[in-house]
Amino acid sequence: MFLPPPIAAAAVALVAWVYPGAWSHASSGDDAPPSAKRRVLLVGIDGLRPDALRRSRTPHLDSLWKGGAYTFDGRTGSVPRSGPGWTSLLTGVGLGKHKVTSNNAIAASAVRKWPTLFERFKHHRPKGETMAFVAWTPLADEILTNSGLDVLITGPDRVVEKEAVQSLESFEPELVFVHFNAVDHAGHTAGYNRGRGAYRDAIERTDKRLGSLLAAIDARGDRQEWLVVVVTDHGGKGYDHADGHILNRRIFAIFNGAGVVPGKLTGRRIRLQDITPTVLSWLGHPTSVAAGLDGVKVDSVVSQSAAAKAPKGDVQVTDSQKRAESVAN
Repeated sequence: MFLPPPIAAAAVALVAWVYPGAWSHASSGDDAPPSAKRRVLLVGIDGLRPDALRRSRTPHLDSLWKGGAYTFDGRTGSVPRSGPGWTSLLTGVGLGKHKVTSNNAIAASAVRKWPTLFERFKHHRPKGETMAFVAWTPLADEILTNSGLDVLITGPDRVVEKEAVQSLESFEPELVFVHFNAVDHAGHTAGYNRGRGAYRDAIERTDKRLGSLLAAIDARGDRQEWLVVVVTDHGGKGYDHADGHILNRRIFAIFNGAGVVPGKLTGRRIRLQDITPTVLSWLGHPTSVAAGLDGVKVDSVVSQSAAAKAPKGDVQVTDSQKRAESVAN
């Protein structure tokens, strides 16, 4: 594992990724990044119910969804657990292919047969720098180790935030993944509720961490090169998210960056496996890089020509993206 000197010095034998920050800038089709350089910050907030997000004080998340494309009615797979969820998001395939059926079944699954987002990125751009800062150890150990990452750091949310900010300030990454876990932990210990108590407090703390990441990008002076994606892996009900109840399966997804058509995504529901092909397409990778994926790109995120023509408001998911919800669920 490669660690740049400042990170190596701080190497707390950790593995984590974090995505802090929220943008005060709205997306528009007029500030499309140069074709020679595009970057993505992908932030995963574990266990954040969309309705709880809306009821909490989250200025950074709010600025991202209000200025970008978003849905508060996406779906995780049929098993609303972190293992299957993050696997689908980072490989672009559903449970039917990766076979991760629980948090404990990752190592015994077929996940290694499916390249991660980072491996597919490296296949097309081998010198592009990739980083992940992750707060949930199984995600790092079972999915992200040896997965095309130049930097992989794990630790609690505060460490993830610190290391991610330092890396954004000091290096030139093109694909960064940040994962926060405190919200899900609060849900399990205090209950997943609609924005109250310890669960709400964790949501608001995480939003502040997101804000520090966004501030680090703004300070770089290359904001127009970045697509910011924020997503959760599952919801929660009571103190868990074990069954197929809608509160467990409903997720949100936010896309904010140059060329993104602002507005609510309508039509086919966004699924976790749609994130990988969308990110690859936005980065300008050829269709062949995403071959074999169950997910499909979100056209309103990657189509700059559409951005120049489309009115603001609801954004229809195009016919080219529609297909049976049951496929590779």
